[in-house]
Amino acid sequence: FRLGITAGTIMITCLSLLWLEFRGYVRFASQVLVIIIWLAMTFLVFTGTGVRGPAYLAGYLALVAMSGLLLGRSGAFLTASASSLVGILWLAAERYNLWSPAPLLTSLVTWLIAVFFFWLVAVLQHFFSSQRQLAMRQVEAELAERRQAEQALQQSIEVSHLISSALDLE
Repeated sequence: FRLGITAGTIMITCLSLLWLEFRGYVRFASQVLVIIIWLAMTFLVFTGTGVRGPAYLAGYLALVAMSGLLLGRSGAFLTASASSLVGILWLAAERYNLWSPAPLLTSLVTWLIAVFFFWLVAVLQHFFSSQRQLAMRQVEAELAERRQAEQALQQSIEVSHLISSALDLE
């Protein structure tokens, strides 16, 4: 149930953030996405098996990678630091009997969590691949435009030389 709520929240957030991306607020949408997913992973960690579960290891690991791709080095380091802090807080809470982890997950639930992260990484890879292809098309278009400008300039220089030569002959 909690996994479904978390996955639904992340999906709704992603769809909502597409609107911001189309409006040109890509960095802001990326920051919001990382924060929402980080909060969702933290919820799963604290309502699940803690640092022993897949939400902590696979979830935060995928999120650190995603943060690095979306926000750069500082995003990756900040996400890694925040995720490490959650682990320390969890360990302290468990040590002082302030929080007890849920029982270990069944194979089915572990598989469902793994599949969720597989698809999260696949969708992110698709997004970055699409962005890279778009950037390459833009670079190729600019390069073609530059080549045309250089050809026009070269033709202009040649015409200038011809005119100059013709005037020198007179």
